[in-house]
Amino acid sequence: MSRMLKQVISILLAAALLIPTSWIAPVTEAAAQDTTVSSDRVTVYHETFASGKGIAAQAGSASLTPVNDKVFTGNADGAALYVSNRANNWDAADFKFSDMGLENGKTYTVTASVYVDANATIPSGAQAYLQAIGSYALLANVNYEAGQAVTLTKEFTVDTDKDTTLRVQSNDDGKTVPFYIGELLITAKKAVTETDKEIYHETFVSGKGLASQSGSANLTPVTGKVFAGNADGAALYVSNRANNWDAADFKFSDMGLENGKTYTVTASVYVDADVIVPSGAQAYLQAIGSYALLANVNYEAGQAVTLTKEFTVDTDKDTT
Repeated sequence: MSRMLKQVISILLAAALLIPTSWIAPVTEAAAQDTTVSSDRVTVYHETFASGKGIAAQAGSASLTPVNDKVFTGNADGAALYVSNRANNWDAADFKFSDMGLENGKTYTVTASVYVDANATIPSGAQAYLQAIGSYALLANVNYEAGQAVTLTKEFTVDTDKDTTLRVQSNDDGKTVPFYIGELLITAKKAVTETDKEIYHETFVSGKGLASQSGSANLTPVTGKVFAGNADGAALYVSNRANNWDAADFKFSDMGLENGKTYTVTASVYVDADVIVPSGAQAYLQAIGSYALLANVNYEAGQAVTLTKEFTVDTDKDTT
């Protein structure tokens, strides 16, 4: 270990705790969740057309007209997008992935509600289609029903090498049928989040645990050493110290630490009240191999001190 400080001090290591910070998912701002979305999903894009046609774009010769009085099942607010002037199956409404905030490689579920007026003539075999434009993959299809709402829904994975857009259209049999889109909803599964998780926690209640001798130090498990933060009295007594590297080592591999992952380490240290502490004497927490100093704090006789630091394991440099 580093030769930065020589001192003759016996210390008590009360606890060693490691928490992986790389497992704490970042908090991201998402669109407000619709009440119809299950608790394990998050709304990515939701268009009800209450404020107009939104990001919907004309495909072919279709006319896209926002309306606010078309109440049908699942569309209680009456807002919808009327898709008319249709002569081809591709006369439709387009929604670009980029406009909806969809990301390449991610998986989503799309749901679109479609309605045809009760007095509309529906040719035999006429269907509403939901397609991915670029590859023209058919994601979902359902028969039109005059005066009835129908739903198109599908889980899909964005591949921007193939597709750029979702299109609500029809098959060829339904190419002249005007229709309404009541809403378009895109959801995704919520990212799995984890709170702080203990990877290794040693209280020395059952002995010295994974601690190994460094230098000439003696490592002795003790009980009855109660101090702030160590109510159970169990600790590891590090004595017979003549060099700063006479210490206690804890190997990454023994503690289950993984290369490239980031953790937070916390160690509580105590020096007996009757010990003479030299001026400037400090407790050090080091990564052994590179001998990088992770944390340091002044010893205080009769007082507990804490060493804590976030660090990333690099086994090319350090092992302990």
